[in-house]
Amino acid sequence: MGRKPVLAVGYLVGTAVSVAMAFDVHTLPVIMLVFLGSGVYMGIQEAVERAAAADLVPEAGRSFGFGVLATVNGLGDLAASAVVGLLWTYAGPGVAFGFSATLMALGTAVLLVGVRLPRQSWR
Repeated sequence: MGRKPVLAVGYLVGTAVSVAMAFDVHTLPVIMLVFLGSGVYMGIQEAVERAAAADLVPEAGRSFGFGVLATVNGLGDLAASAVVGLLWTYAGPGVAFGFSATLMALGTAVLLVGVRLPRQSWR
């Protein structure tokens, strides 16, 4: 199947979680589904992004590549948290999570259309 479609599915699950959170979630079954979806999203994202990074970076520079990935993810998380927090404060949680879902959907589209990952090697 390849890493890209699996990563895209993970990102789409994350998008669905953000869409669900944009609506006022009150019932326990829906809250449980949202948390389950969030765990699935995080599990796919963290594992497959690291595997893709290992495919993209030569073995000699792999530790540096993982450091760059962690730095970019950390800075992205910081910026996203700040923006969503400001939107939540000034416009409400629906707008904040709607914005998050929109960016996640756009990112998934860019991944599917504009990113080429190398073929996996089964060493």
